[in-house]
Amino acid sequence: MYLLQLPADVEDGFEDDENENEGNDFMTLDDVPDVQDEDIEEMLYENNEDDIQGDSEDDIDDTDDELVEEQIEGLPSQIARELSITKKRGPTMMHGVQVRNFNDREAIICNEFGQPIGPVTEEKDTVGQLSRFLGTIARTYSHAPLTHTEWRKVPNKEKMWEYVLEKYILPDDAKKWVLSTIGHTWRGYKCRIKKKHFYRLKDNKTRWKNRPKNIPEKDFQQLLNFWNNKVVMKRCSLKKDARMSQKNMHTAGPKSFARIREEMINDDPNKEPPTLAQMFERTRKRTPGNKYIDTYDDTAKKIEHMKNYKPS
Repeated sequence: MYLLQLPADVEDGFEDDENENEGNDFMTLDDVPDVQDEDIEEMLYENNEDDIQGDSEDDIDDTDDELVEEQIEGLPSQIARELSITKKRGPTMMHGVQVRNFNDREAIICNEFGQPIGPVTEEKDTVGQLSRFLGTIARTYSHAPLTHTEWRKVPNKEKMWEYVLEKYILPDDAKKWVLSTIGHTWRGYKCRIKKKHFYRLKDNKTRWKNRPKNIPEKDFQQLLNFWNNKVVMKRCSLKKDARMSQKNMHTAGPKSFARIREEMINDDPNKEPPTLAQMFERTRKRTPGNKYIDTYDDTAKKIEHMKNYKPS
């Protein structure tokens, strides 16, 4: 069993980070074979290639806030102070859906794989609202606490599914997609918490003073103990290097691949579903004038290879 200390006195437990594993009070974070699962979850979330789940805007909002903070740091002090006091947009709460009555549920259209593809109109993006609503479930601590090393070990998934059915009309085939989307958002939310409240701060005392208010003290202490573990930190570093070495990242943004596939079917004169090569090319399309980390050469070679490939 992998053991983590939970000091009786929080402040005393942070006096010396090197001695954080000394003491008599312990709590477990899950079985030892899964110590590395959190690192793998981070990498999978950041590199969600063809498994992108939904249209949640929460990730975009957080990314925009981080970019704004970085830009503010490079501005003259007076301008930076004026910009920093501007009230930022908070996380999406979807109050309209949360208070919706059972009889007012909205129906969701799914494809043959149980993936939502509509309804979508110029006036209202119902399927996009569904994805954002699932994001609120992932960020609700009573539904999905962050102290589990991986999504598979988060309990109460049936209750999450039942709660979604109270707000939307969905076929049973969509259950897998719904829970997978909540898990995807949960991983992303946990990554952002770690980035903002662990990596950006220099020591545990500072991290504790800036503890996210929606995470219980006991659980945040557990997360700090886990993230400070030398074995876990080493694995995180290795996974980060592996993540940075990957190429051919998709440029589809928050829109799900299922919706892109449906758009391609509707645009096709014969209403034929796109091939994998066509999906790969469409989801790697680049906008002229935008700056990208890597070149398009390797992606172009792979697309050309897919087009010329003839299976035996």
